[in-house]
Amino acid sequence: MAQVVARSSVNYIRKYSYFLLEELAQSAARSPNVAYCEIKDAQGRILIRAENTQSSSTTETPDKAPPLLIVSSPIIPDTIDAHGLSPLPEAAALSGEAQSGSAPLLPSPADKLSATRQKVTTSSPPPSLGTVEMGMYLSPLNSALIKRASQMGLMLVVFLLFACVVLNLFLNTLVVNPVRSLAQLARDISNRKFRTLPPPEREDELGQLTNDFNTMSTSLKELYDDLERKVQERTERLSLANRQLRIAFARERELAEEAAQANKAKSRFLASMSHEIRTPLNSILGMADLLWETRLTHDQRQYVDIFRNAGENLVGIINDILDLSRIEVEEMPFECISFNLRQTIDDAIRISAHPIFRKGLDFGVHIPPDLPENLIGDPKRIRQILLNLFGNASKFTNRGEIELTVESTLEPRESGLPMAFLHFKVRDTGIGIHKDHHETIFDRFTQADSSTCRQYGGTGLGLTISRLLCERMGGCIWLESEPGKGSTFHVQLRLECAGVETPPVRLLEGKVALALYPKELTAGSLCDLLSGLGATCNTAYSFEEAEDCLRRHTIDLLFIDEQLPIDQTCLLSGIADRQNNRARTFRLCSRLMNDNEVHACGCAMLQLPVLRGSLLNAFSQEGAIRPVAFVLPPLETAPASGEQDEQEKQGGQGETAQTTEQSSPTPLPGQTVAGSELGAVSGPYDTASGETVGGTVGTVHGASSDANTGHGTGTGTETDTVTGDHTVPRLLIVEDNESNRTLLELYLKTIPHHASFADNGEQGLLLLKNGEFDLVLMDVEMPKMDGLTATRLIRQFENETGRRRTPVAAITAHALPEHKADSINAGCDYHITKPLKKKELLALIEDALKRPPAAADA
Repeated sequence: MAQVVARSSVNYIRKYSYFLLEELAQSAARSPNVAYCEIKDAQGRILIRAENTQSSSTTETPDKAPPLLIVSSPIIPDTIDAHGLSPLPEAAALSGEAQSGSAPLLPSPADKLSATRQKVTTSSPPPSLGTVEMGMYLSPLNSALIKRASQMGLMLVVFLLFACVVLNLFLNTLVVNPVRSLAQLARDISNRKFRTLPPPEREDELGQLTNDFNTMSTSLKELYDDLERKVQERTERLSLANRQLRIAFARERELAEEAAQANKAKSRFLASMSHEIRTPLNSILGMADLLWETRLTHDQRQYVDIFRNAGENLVGIINDILDLSRIEVEEMPFECISFNLRQTIDDAIRISAHPIFRKGLDFGVHIPPDLPENLIGDPKRIRQILLNLFGNASKFTNRGEIELTVESTLEPRESGLPMAFLHFKVRDTGIGIHKDHHETIFDRFTQADSSTCRQYGGTGLGLTISRLLCERMGGCIWLESEPGKGSTFHVQLRLECAGVETPPVRLLEGKVALALYPKELTAGSLCDLLSGLGATCNTAYSFEEAEDCLRRHTIDLLFIDEQLPIDQTCLLSGIADRQNNRARTFRLCSRLMNDNEVHACGCAMLQLPVLRGSLLNAFSQEGAIRPVAFVLPPLETAPASGEQDEQEKQGGQGETAQTTEQSSPTPLPGQTVAGSELGAVSGPYDTASGETVGGTVGTVHGASSDANTGHGTGTGTETDTVTGDHTVPRLLIVEDNESNRTLLELYLKTIPHHASFADNGEQGLLLLKNGEFDLVLMDVEMPKMDGLTATRLIRQFENETGRRRTPVAAITAHALPEHKADSINAGCDYHITKPLKKKELLALIEDALKRPPAAADA
């Protein structure tokens, strides 16, 4: 528009026709989009200014003047017609104040300040007549631009939608539909619907993929059909095998039931055989013990010793067979109780020491002073394993030494008390075993070779039992051996500690000891024990060495071999006393010694091997240390069935030292049985008053001889009597075997007693109803009425009449734990397994007499 006005005003300026210029400017300013129109001369002076009065009336105040677009165009007289309209000049936004009416020739200062103008001039070749400047409102322009842009955007959206529709149709036809068909084909193949698509007409990637899918579907169908055929064949074979397996399983179940019945029959057979063998053995061994107490010649004692050992060996074999049978059928009970490990080891050593020393062997024991003592486990089975290993070493070692080494390690746990890892090593210098037989010797009834069995005897069950016991307790056992170099048996066990272990007490701290013993291992073991208690120990292997040591050192504790001559013993003891008046002398004895045995020189006696308990008790008695709270167990213990007992003449029977069953009276829970032999009454026994008078033991009155009537009289001897209560015990003996009755009668000859005999339970029940007794010795297997039935009727009679409870001891050849449970459930107070020892019978009577009278159970 500025160019049009500039082209029209050329002639008016040339002719100085200001009226027409003003009319031209006003006509241009009347446009609704024009705010004002100015025509300037060549020097830039405003010739004409016209403002849009209509728009200015509606415009805002000068403070809010709308932005304007300033457009200028030069007035060129020569080139306008030739070149036409010049390009649209650049715009700049100005703020101006609308003017009404005609503009003055020169703009007012207010007009110049009302808007900031950005002038855009067109290229104008000189000379120029002037310039046309027009102020254009931006709002209409913006509205027009927005409208045009909206129209263009709408057209673009329509175009894009149309393009998408066309593209979608194209892609569906070329890509999506073929891919969807392939996906459906894949799903059908996965569902085992093997089909193919029509052959494609295209040869691009999708066409090739379709062909590949068709080929894959065809191959899979063939494979599936082949697999189905094979599965059908296998199913038929499996069905046949399953039917055969069910038949075999039914047969196996029948065989298992038959095996269980056979095991029960075997157990019954073994129990019956044990009963039948133990019954005559009871008489044989009992008579041998009684005969051993009489005056015999050397040859006679040798003969008695032979058949005593033979009887003990036979009992050991029976016990081993019973133990093996019970372990195999998992009927042997395993305890999980708190026990003293050192006491258990000492028991096994004490039982096995005598046969080892009797063969002239050196016996060493090495137990660490910090050995954890309070553990949880089965002490009987641990002792049985050690007894078997000691017996095995003693049997196959004719000269040399046997050594026990115990090692322990505490393994801490995240919670609770630690675990004790125990390692037992039993070493001997015996014949040794070739490495090819290291595993086979643990098999039942197996030894290294047949010549070993002929030379040393045995059944080969001891090591088998030991291995089974180790495995049942979660441990292991193995052997290290070479022929001619001896053997070492290793046993490892892991047991839980029962309490917090306290550090070992060094009771002999600062004391000096001297051990005189000719064998190095025994002397070394004693020194290790003394060193663990805090003493300084010296060893001597001859009288001269000991004398020299005594003259050079002040000795507090002196240990001398019993085999040293009396004069030399007294000399050494005297030297020690002169140097130290508080010195104590002990003699080391490898034989079985009597209780409280004292040497002529005043020396106390110590049993070899010296154990910690016996040593501390001896020190307390001799005043070498303050009394300690330590109780030494009896020399002869009474292991349960299947365990090895101490035997004077044990030489190591079978593969191991056989586990002979001690016929110890087994009380009910809460009761005890005296474990030591009965001492002698200090004075004569008055049969009238039942009191001890003084002097020697008098005649004993009792009942015994007539088996048919069950009454009779007998006499006693001047030997052992029952201590404690000095009333004459009234005994009822119910036994059907005449030999056993005679044996019991002979056992009882040495104590004051009144005894009544019965052949069966029926007679025994009648005698008890007609009289009162202090103890009933009841056989279990008897005709007419067995002992357990008789015991039940006795308890019933006591309950009905209110009579006091009479102790009943079941004397039986049945050795299994279930038999003991049957006896206790029937009402017996004790369970004694044959063969019965004299000392055990006397201990039983003593315990029964010490029990306070008890009323019958309500």
